[in-house]
Amino acid sequence: MSYNGYTDYATWRVNMDLFSNIEFTKPVTADDLIEMAGKMVFDNYEMKQGSHNVEDYARAFLALPNYNEIANLINEEIQEDKQSLSDENIGFIATQMDLKMWESFNDIVQSTVDYEEAIRITDKDVLLIKEKIKKFL
Repeated sequence: MSYNGYTDYATWRVNMDLFSNIEFTKPVTADDLIEMAGKMVFDNYEMKQGSHNVEDYARAFLALPNYNEIANLINEEIQEDKQSLSDENIGFIATQMDLKMWESFNDIVQSTVDYEEAIRITDKDVLLIKEKIKKFL
């Protein structure tokens, strides 16, 4: 049964409790997440006197989530972050280039009698440079 848009409650809960506050920068697999979840829950767990029921229930619960679903969501976020950063960089570089192009435009206007021709040459150059920048980001 689905829960809050996830496969089930366990998948939602493990993602929210263990992974939602981590800033992932590289893609992950379900196996990576299973290993991380185990370490996060049990590395700080100190067994005191008494029943092992707490550990048994925790291990049973950690076996339930759809780690592939969580890995896919994390990997999609990484890709979206990279795309967003790339778009921001292109915008910044384009702004800086526009300033340089304005200086170049003044030079072109001074050496070209036809103002419309000067604008056409400058606009064409700006578009070509922006396309080249996109290839490198």
